[in-house]
Amino acid sequence: MRKQKNNKQQSMEFLFGKENAKKSMYQTVYETHHETVRECAYCGKPMTRSEVNDFGSLCEECYMKEYYR
Repeated sequence: MRKQKNNKQQSMEFLFGKENAKKSMYQTVYETHHETVRECAYCGKPMTRSEVNDFGSLCEECYMKEYYR
């Protein structure tokens, strides 16, 4: 007999896609947080999603140089 999907897994598939629904929530959050999204406009350093949300198109070091020095 085939195992039926439970409602929680179906809702996870709807929200995160089939591939991510099989991963634990911690693993999905960790991968999303540490994913390289873009590079700094000045120095080219790879930036994570969190850094982009905090500083925009500049890394923290270039942001501080630009706006506070």
